This record gives sequence, structure tokens and C-alpha cells, in this order.
Amino acid sequence: MLIRQVSAVSFFLFLSANAYAQSPSPFFVPPSYGGAGRTVSADFNGDGKSDLVADDGTVLLSNGDGTFTTGTPLNVRGVVATGDFNGDGKPDVLIASATNLYVFLGNGDGTFRTPVITNIGTGLASVVVADLNGDGKADVVGTGGASLLVLLGKGDGTFQDATAKAGTALRLAAAHRGIAFGDLNNDGRIGVVVSAIGSPAEILYNTSIGARHWILIQAEGRGSNRDGIGTKIRLTGQSGLVQFNQVTTAVGYASSSDKRVHFGLGSDTTIREIELRWPSGRIQSLHNVRCDQLLKVMEE
Repeated sequence: MLIRQVSAVSFFLFLSANAYAQSPSPFFVPPSYGGAGRTVSADFNGDGKSDLVADDGTVLLSNGDGTFTTGTPLNVRGVVATGDFNGDGKPDVLIASATNLYVFLGNGDGTFRTPVITNIGTGLASVVVADLNGDGKADVVGTGGASLLVLLGKGDGTFQDATAKAGTALRLAAAHRGIAFGDLNNDGRIGVVVSAIGSPAEILYNTSIGARHWILIQAEGRGSNRDGIGTKIRLTGQSGLVQFNQVTTAVGYASSSDKRVHFGLGSDTTIREIELRWPSGRIQSLHNVRCDQLLKVMEE
């Protein structure tokens, strides 16, 4: 559990049902970017522990006992998100500043490469990362201005602006802030729900045309928490494409998304391997899995 304060990040360690202990080592960071910042979590150095990146670019590598070691800072402030933007199975970091997107490709050891920069010309209040067109590459949806921003990933940390082609529903004038995503009607395509100040929430169904394949993974923990939150999933498709994701609902500003993990698979009809690393430390592998299904995986 993580509670973010105005000028400090305090950590609470789960002991049992309704019981937590506060970590003795809170980390102090500058006030959040634009007053709406957040902290993202992923295993950035591949040691099986959940690390953090804050919206001021601070990198905190977990020691596994509720304390952290400060990594090399990214030196960019903005709205932060995480995803696998180059298909190498390692989590990367995206930070949206006032005018640019900075994608820091992870080396898998807690360090990051020089950022890939995309000019977007505007600041964002919230960013989510998902595969919108099912090609196996991480895409981005952002809120902040009167309309939404849709960027399709090219698989190398760069993007193609697809906002103009994404439909008129994305151009409704409103003060958009929160954003969440998920497979809203179980058709294998990711939809988006957006909140707006003083206006009703907007529900946007994905109507992309094409025969691209997908899988939706619902993790259920036994030794781990029941929802499998924190489970890291590495998927290798029939073509050899590698993807990384994790079970979480904490995406988007003041929002909660579908806990099921979606992977777009392009033209692959089968999955060579799915590896799940549960919070308990258990590693579970599935082989030769068919696509286009909701797959429920119970921790063994």
C-alpha cells in the first residue's frame, strides 16, 4: 500500500487483513507536478521486487523490506506512467512534461537510456498506456485539454499521433482529468472511460476494425493477494514478440482500471509462453496458449 502526501511518500507494509505497519524510511520528494502527480510501480531492475518512479523523476529501487535505494534520477518532471514501449520485456517509463513526452527505455537493471522525446505541444493531466489497436505495441491516451490525445506506439519509444483519426467522440470539449481503461465489453479491444470537471463521464468503446488477436489474463492469487495485484507477466508470442505487463488498477489520475491484463498479439494465433511472477515469489509458466480468450490463471 502507498500513501502519497504533499511533500513526502510514506510506505505502509501489509501484515494481515486490516493490519498495516508504517515503513521507518519515508522518502521526501518535491510537491507533485501540477498538483496532480503520482508514482508508478514496476520491477525496473529485474530482482522480483516492486520499484517506484515518482513524477519528479526520482527512481526508488526496492530493498524488499519496505526501504528503498535511490537510483539515477531521470531529471524530468511531469505526469508519469510505465509500460513496455520497445517490446523487450522490460518495463520503461513515460513522463509527460508541459510540451513533450519523454520515454525512458529500461535496461532491466534499474537504469534507463537517454530519453526518446516526442513533442505533443501541450501538458497532460493524466496518461494511460494500453494496446489500442492490438498490434502488440504500447499506445498512449492522455487527458488535459479540451480533447483527448491518442498516440499509437511504433515499438521503439516513438509514436504516431492518431487523434484526428480516432473519432469525433474524442474531441468533445470538456475539462478532462481522470482516465481509466479496460475491455469494456469483452471483445478483446480496449475501451476508455474519462472523467471531466462539471460534466458526465465519457465512455468510449473501441471500434477498431481488423482481425488482430489478443488475450485477456485474469490472475487469482492463493499465496499472494486474491486479485493478484503486483503479479508481473511476461508473454512471448508465436512470432517471438515479447511483451511485459503487470496486474494493477492504479493507472490514470484519480482513477482505477480493469485489473485484467490485456495483450494485443497482432497476427499471432498462439502464445509460445506466458510467465507469471506472483508477489509471493512463485513463478508459473504456461505454454502453447490459444489467443482470443479470457484466460483465468490461479496461482499454483
